[in-house]
Amino acid sequence: MPSISSQASIDHVMSTNISPLFRRKLQLACGLCFASDGIEITLLSFLSFVLKMQWGLTNNQTAWLTSSVFLGMLTGSLFWGPLADAYGRRPIFFLSCCIITFGGFLSGLMPTYDLLCFSRFAVGIGVGGLTIPFDILAEFTPTHDRAQRLLYLDYFWSAGAILVPILAWITIGVSHSLWRVFVILCSIPCGIACVLAYKWVPESPQWLTEKGRLEEADLIIKKASGWVGDLTEEESIDKESQMSDSVRGSIPTEPKHVRERTTFLGLVKEWKESMTKLRDFGWERIIPIWVIWFCFGYCYYGFILTISKVFASDEFEFEFRPIMISCFAEIIGTTIAILLIDHPLFGRIGTSIVFFSISAPFIYRFCVYGNLLYAFVARVFLFGAVAVIWVATPEMFPTEIRATGHGSANSFTRIGAMVAPFSVSNLDMQLNGWIFVFLIIITLCCLLCTEETLGKDLDRQNDGEEEDDLTVGDSKVYYPPELSNKQANEAVEEASTAKRVAEEEVDRLKEELKKEKEAAEAAEAKVEKLEVSQRALETHILVKTKAKRTPPPKRGGVQLSEQRKMKKENNIV
Repeated sequence: MPSISSQASIDHVMSTNISPLFRRKLQLACGLCFASDGIEITLLSFLSFVLKMQWGLTNNQTAWLTSSVFLGMLTGSLFWGPLADAYGRRPIFFLSCCIITFGGFLSGLMPTYDLLCFSRFAVGIGVGGLTIPFDILAEFTPTHDRAQRLLYLDYFWSAGAILVPILAWITIGVSHSLWRVFVILCSIPCGIACVLAYKWVPESPQWLTEKGRLEEADLIIKKASGWVGDLTEEESIDKESQMSDSVRGSIPTEPKHVRERTTFLGLVKEWKESMTKLRDFGWERIIPIWVIWFCFGYCYYGFILTISKVFASDEFEFEFRPIMISCFAEIIGTTIAILLIDHPLFGRIGTSIVFFSISAPFIYRFCVYGNLLYAFVARVFLFGAVAVIWVATPEMFPTEIRATGHGSANSFTRIGAMVAPFSVSNLDMQLNGWIFVFLIIITLCCLLCTEETLGKDLDRQNDGEEEDDLTVGDSKVYYPPELSNKQANEAVEEASTAKRVAEEEVDRLKEELKKEKEAAEAAEAKVEKLEVSQRALETHILVKTKAKRTPPPKRGGVQLSEQRKMKKENNIV
C-alpha cells in the first residue's frame, strides 16, 4: 500500500486500498439483509388477504396486522440509529438481522391473531435497523461510485419483492393453509444474511476513526485490502504506520471518553446524546427530510397494497402474474436511477424530482382504471425515486450522527406506511389516488429545500458549504464532525482570520525580502567599485616600485652621473 499524505481522507483510503473481493462480500451481506425489507413488505399484501379469509378478520384487524410491522419498524428506527452511532455499526447490523430471522420464524408458528401481531411487531423492530447495512456500505464505498454501489442494494430489494410472489405461488397458491410455510420460507434470506454479516461485515473504519480508535480502523482496512498472512512482521508494522498517518490526517485523533455500555441508563444516555446532536444539526435541514420520507413511505407502501387489492378477486385468489410483472418494474426503475444519479445535470435531487413527477399521474390513473400498464410505469419511477432518496439521505449527515439521522428519517417513512393500510382498505380508490398525488406534490416542494450531495465525501461533512474543507494557502483546515453548527461557524471564522493574517505576514516578508535584495545589490556594486579602485591602486604602486629599481639610461656609453662628476671636477680646476 502506498504512503498517503496527511491531507488524504478516509474516502481516498477506501478507494485505493479495499480489495474488490471484500467489496463483493460486503455488498452481498448487506444486500441480503436489505432484501428482507422488500420481502417483509411484499409478504404483508399476501398474508393479510389470506388471513382475512382463514381467520375471518375484519378490515381494521387486517390493517392492524399490517400496521403492527410498521409500528415495529418505527420503534426500531428510533433506537437502532442512535445505538449504531454510539456502539458501532456491526453489532447493530447483526442484532437486527437476528431479530428479523427469529421473529419471522415465530410468525409461522403463532396460533392466534394477537400473538401473530406481536411476532410481526418484533420483525418490524428488526427491519427498523436496515438503515445500518445501508450506512455501513456507504461508509466503505468511495465517493466516485458510492451512488451506484448503494443503488445495487435496490436490486436485492427488488429480488426480495419478486421472491415473495414466487413463494406465495408455490405455497398459498396451492392451499391457503400453507401460509405458515410461506412465512417461514420468507425469513430464510435474512437468516443467511445473519451468517454472512457475522463472517464478512467488519466495523466501519469511519465510525472507528470518528471515535478515535485509529489502530482498529487501520487493522480493518488492512484486512479488507487482503494483506493478512501475506506480509512479514516488519512490513505489517511499516504499512500500519503509513495507514495511521493517513487516518490521523483526516480525523480528530483525540479519543472520546469510555462509556458504560452494559446498563440501561447508559443506553438512555447514549440515545439522548445522539438526539441532541441530531437537533444541533439544524431543524431547517432535518424537517424537509422527515417530510419527504413520510410522504414516500405512505405512497410506496400504500401503492403496493393497492396493487394487491386490485389484483385479488372476491374469492381471495391472487393473480400472481400481474403482481410479479409490477415487481419487475422496480428493476427497471433502479437501472434508470443508476444512469442518472451521478449525472451533473440531474444529481440526487434532480433525479428524484423527475421520477416523482412522472410517477404521480400514472399512480392516479391506476387507482381509477386498475390497468397493469399504469401500475408498471408508476412503480418504475416511484421505486426509482425512493431508491435515490435512500442514497442521498445518509450523505446529508456527518459520520457521528449518520445512523441517527438516517434512522429518524426511516421512522417517518414507517409512520406513513403504518397509516397507509387504513386508507387503502377503507377509502374509495379514486380518493386514494388523489391522496397519493397530493403527497407527491408535498415531496417535490421539500426536495427543493434540501441540498444536493453529488460528489461529497462522507467523512468530510460541514454545515452545508460547497467545499468540505477550508483551504488556507496550500493546506486544508478540517474541523471534527462533533462540533455544533455554532462551533463550526466559529472554527471557519477563526480559520479565515488565520488565513488573512498569514497572507499579510507573507506580503510583509516579501516586502522585506525585496528591500534586502536591493540593499544586497547596492552593496555588491559598492564592493565591485572598491575592487576596481583597489586594482588601480595596486597597479600604480607596482609602477612606482619598478621605476625606483630601474637605473637611469646611459648617453653615448657614459652614464649621466659620471658626466656631471667630471664637469664638476673641471670647474674646480
